Amino acid sequence: MLASSGESERVMTTVWAIANQKGGVGKSTVAVNLAVVLGRRGLRTLVCDLDPQGNAADMLGASVSGRPSLCEVFEGKVALSDTRMFEVAAGVDLVPAGDESRLSGVEQGLVGVPAREQWLMRMMAGQVDEYAYVIVDCPPGLGQLTTNALVAADRVISPVRLTDRNAVKGVNELVRSVLELREVGFEVSLPEVLRVATDDRLLTVQAVRQQLAALRLAAFVTQIPKTEAISNAVTEGRPIVLREPRHHAAQAFVALADEMVPTTLARSA
Repeated sequence: MLASSGESERVMTTVWAIANQKGGVGKSTVAVNLAVVLGRRGLRTLVCDLDPQGNAADMLGASVSGRPSLCEVFEGKVALSDTRMFEVAAGVDLVPAGDESRLSGVEQGLVGVPAREQWLMRMMAGQVDEYAYVIVDCPPGLGQLTTNALVAADRVISPVRLTDRNAVKGVNELVRSVLELREVGFEVSLPEVLRVATDDRLLTVQAVRQQLAALRLAAFVTQIPKTEAISNAVTEGRPIVLREPRHHAAQAFVALADEMVPTTLARSA
């Protein structure tokens, strides 16, 4: 949790990392829809995109071409706050990831940075104080950028696609990384499982549920259903909570926000 210690009212910024070793599990979809729900509740939210594919920007309909990004932050050209794209949705700002090839260079370059696991935390210090929440959209894999997100985060949310027979492997790898970071002194949260693409009519879904239960990780009550409406929203470049707010999938994201930030707390913020 990042704190602002100015003379005005003390502000606490909570950081969430959306992470899974596997790609294609819906990390960006979760990050963006959560951010939009929170922003509409008056909780200013910053989406920090660490994924070279830049899906978060696409889903928010943000054109990032030619704009400063996380790459320029790493190169020391700009501060993190100078990369922000304001109001990409109501109450939501975005830090774009940057060009895929350059961001891969950041991943490699971090290996030589002192205290490299805390680079993102250092870059955010004093730069995100105005936000209630920072949601970090992690890349697939467990490289330096994901490690930085894990170290900076107060909570780690791991979407698990129940229609994927290999889904649990990604969570196992993530847990292993968290435990390794703990062994060297970092206070990193174990991932909380968010079940996505749920459809209990499918035998695969039932099998993956059993595998997840065996891990004994905390899991959200809310589940995101398997539906073409989410895919259509992604293709259109709009979060489903804006495109079809009454759809049951959109309502699932609202319920997830309620579970993570109780409405009573949101109203008092």
